[in-house]
Amino acid sequence: MLENKNILNNKVYISVFIISFCSLGFEIAIVRIFSLIFAYYFVFLSVAIAMLGLGLGGLFASLIEDNEKYIQLILYVYGVSFSLSVIVPFFIKIFFLHPVLLSVLFLPVFIFSGFLISSFFKSHQAHSGFIYFFDLLGACIGVLSIILLLAIFPPINLMFLFSILFLSITGIVYNKKFYFFTAVLFSGILMVNIKYKIVDISYREIPTMKATKPLVDFLKKSESFIERTYWNSSFRTDVIYNPSSPHTRGIFVDGGAPAIMFQTDTQLKTVRWLKKSLNYLPFISTTKGSILSIGPGGGLDIILARLAEMKTIDAVEINKSIPTLLMDYADFNGNLMSLENLNFVISEGRNYLKRTNRKYDLIYLSLSFTNTTNKLGQPFFESYLHTTEAYYDYLHHLEPDGYVAIICETRYFLLKTVINAIYALKKIGIGIKDAKYHFVIVANFLESSPYKYLFLLKKSSFHIEEIEKIQSFTEDNNLMLEYLPFLVEENIPIPFSSYVELTNYIEHMRQHFDIDISITTDERPFFYNLFPHPPLFLYLLCVIAMGMAGVLLFFSRNENTVKVAPNFMLLGFGFMLVELALMQKFIFFLGYPIMAFSVVLFGLLLGCGIGGFLSQNKIEKISSMKFVIFLISFILCVFFFFLGRFLLIVFALENWLKVFISFLIIIPVGILLGIPFPLLLRKKMIKCKRDIGLIWGVNGFMSVCGSALSMILAKLYGFNSLLIVACFSYLLIYVILAIPLRKVGYNE
Repeated sequence: MLENKNILNNKVYISVFIISFCSLGFEIAIVRIFSLIFAYYFVFLSVAIAMLGLGLGGLFASLIEDNEKYIQLILYVYGVSFSLSVIVPFFIKIFFLHPVLLSVLFLPVFIFSGFLISSFFKSHQAHSGFIYFFDLLGACIGVLSIILLLAIFPPINLMFLFSILFLSITGIVYNKKFYFFTAVLFSGILMVNIKYKIVDISYREIPTMKATKPLVDFLKKSESFIERTYWNSSFRTDVIYNPSSPHTRGIFVDGGAPAIMFQTDTQLKTVRWLKKSLNYLPFISTTKGSILSIGPGGGLDIILARLAEMKTIDAVEINKSIPTLLMDYADFNGNLMSLENLNFVISEGRNYLKRTNRKYDLIYLSLSFTNTTNKLGQPFFESYLHTTEAYYDYLHHLEPDGYVAIICETRYFLLKTVINAIYALKKIGIGIKDAKYHFVIVANFLESSPYKYLFLLKKSSFHIEEIEKIQSFTEDNNLMLEYLPFLVEENIPIPFSSYVELTNYIEHMRQHFDIDISITTDERPFFYNLFPHPPLFLYLLCVIAMGMAGVLLFFSRNENTVKVAPNFMLLGFGFMLVELALMQKFIFFLGYPIMAFSVVLFGLLLGCGIGGFLSQNKIEKISSMKFVIFLISFILCVFFFFLGRFLLIVFALENWLKVFISFLIIIPVGILLGIPFPLLLRKKMIKCKRDIGLIWGVNGFMSVCGSALSMILAKLYGFNSLLIVACFSYLLIYVILAIPLRKVGYNE
């Protein structure tokens, strides 16, 4: 009898592990799909739909009696649903009309996942700690695996792979032959799709709407086509050929705004005309020493540096497909990657700067947002290249007469750049009245060019000789002076007499034009988000998630469920706040978005799994858990005040050591965060067993609320505010637990 029970438990643990593994992988894969098609704030829907599905699955699990045959049927349908969820939209294009439609199509996968996990928790309540451990173990291994798999397979093919993997393993566990037959079928479909790309993201066939990416609109309005595609774990990079411009190639990263690659020869004879362009202007007065190009994209910055005969060229690119692309197109671009004076580095630009003591004559950022947004498809992670602290770093790494050149595509981005620069100059002791002598703004008349505005910033004030040279260059090459110290000041409202006047101008733009051009900081790095307020749908998502959590409780069969539910609601809410706050902080610390995502998520999930395991054997009383909750609150409070400062102190260390330090910080916190949930499940009154699915759902819905509120708080108050709100959430749990146990129905 004991042997049969152990076999049953092993089946449950294996099932929970593989469900969690595939569910998290599926979630990351659909986030990547959304990030390729839709604007970044809509990608958030793909995360919310996962939590919503898990919550609904918990509800259904609480309403349906346990049945082994029924569970096995759901396991099979769940395995098939991965593949069906991508086959359907790529043959029925209507689902691409709006992100919500596509989100709903993915919903069943998460409903099945929530149903199965909740059912296992309900039927094996006494082993909730072990189940929780295998649940999170599957998730944390899934994080590492999906990162590796995304470097090999496009996200569409991963869906078929999840079906094959899940059906094969569960087929072995439950000895079901038709699971294997279906897995073989999907294996054949996967191999055919790898070769012929029958099911693939076809930008030309996706309906155009406000939320879709620029590449969708570009392909529909021209005869251009995708010449080559590069995949890695973070980005999809498309090389676009336009018959009307055969001497250039457009490089679109995740469907965003393009960088341009020009056809040239090794002697640069065919691109000499670039010396008359807006992009070349920063080089006319620069000492012919060193240049740092942040986000070189198609290599235009490198070509300009060669034309200017710069002695050394450092190029820092976050997208590791770019150097491969440039080498593949060596015959087209004049074999740029073979230059002896070129040092091409794969890193995040800001992270690279903070790890070097080198000074540059020119730091060049040309449309840098093209290659830095949509990191891993995550909607809440912005670039740190355009904050006041970033501009301070650029000034700090300049030679005495060096320049920072920033090319912007829109006037609003230009205004935000100017404001950030004014505050960066303040950090080095240059007041607002003198700041106007430290930058120049020149505009391009060409409407079709993405290179609209050049902002040229200098640590020392511009000399009259430099000003005259710039004025002469603009007149000779049909460029427009927007702002030039001593000579041109009327085209743009730059010469503010005080910071109060500048603040009033920012507020004027907010009130009358509904545009946010306020200062961006490392704490609030939303440079490319011009909305004055968080999107309305985030507020609606909060309300809907809380409402659905409340509705679930109406289905409870025991009054004690309602009494203990606030704890689970706050656990789900608080955990998401902590996760997203740490994710953003370590994105900056580790530099590589994919590394930060992996380290934080793996560390938290592994820690939580260990915490769940400890809750099964070591921490068995609610009174002990109260101390854990209090300790979590204390640590979050310490993080609020000191984590950012500590990470800056150790910022310059080697990457492997920074990863080690990250794990030392994250895993212990994860262990503490993982203890309360399974322990509370076991310590509920036994009469509440059938409501475990409801509790799972309530926790999931409040996780959605926590995710949405995280974005609202980050936009309004900065990412550090998430930590303090999470701290108060856990303190509230402590207060609730301090109520006499008999009043809330716990068994100690």
